[in-house]
Amino acid sequence: MKKENYRYSEEYYNAIAGSYDEGKKKNQYYFQNLVSLFRSYVPPQKDVLEIGSGTGDLLTLLDVRKGHGIDLSEAMVKVAKEKYASLRHIIY
Repeated sequence: MKKENYRYSEEYYNAIAGSYDEGKKKNQYYFQNLVSLFRSYVPPQKDVLEIGSGTGDLLTLLDVRKGHGIDLSEAMVKVAKEKYASLRHIIY
């Protein structure tokens, strides 16, 4: 990915971080299907690394022993840490 594209993506996700979860609520059926899909692929009680973890919802909804998240948006990571104190392992 070109550096300017990365910068654009980072700025975009920083800008929408505060309202990102509202989009998931509006598309709850789609999000719940994603959760079901990932639950079928991720064995229970395993360590998981989610790249592009956003506001942390998927990591908290899977039955993982330890969830690690990485996101390019510092604002998304901040929202995730505010929502879920248990997400100590999510980084920008």
